[in-house]
Amino acid sequence: MKLYFKNLTKKKISKDFFKKVILDFLKRKKIDSKNLELGILICGERKIRNLNKKYRKIDKVTDVLSFGIEKKVLKKEIPLFLGDIVICINQAEKNAKKLGHSLKEELKILIEHSLSHILS
Repeated sequence: MKLYFKNLTKKKISKDFFKKVILDFLKRKKIDSKNLELGILICGERKIRNLNKKYRKIDKVTDVLSFGIEKKVLKKEIPLFLGDIVICINQAEKNAKKLGHSLKEELKILIEHSLSHILS
């Protein structure tokens, strides 16, 4: 699996953490990850609000946005780009605090939730 990862914030977050969460999720769903590609963007509130307004016509901050690519049947040897996931780290931290778990657990929940949308 190829993961395109960009962190626009000062928070130290490991690309490897996200890759492990994604691979574990795909394995549980019995999805071969060998030729899959996915993008993840970690950003602040202004960026995610602008994206939410532009693509969903909702002018407010959200915790995560998922942008799936139209599904097509492709030969196994051709990479399949699944889409992009955008996470607002500030909202993720607020969610984690409110729900009483760690930021890593919240990020895992957001990634798995987004993947469910992209793959459905």
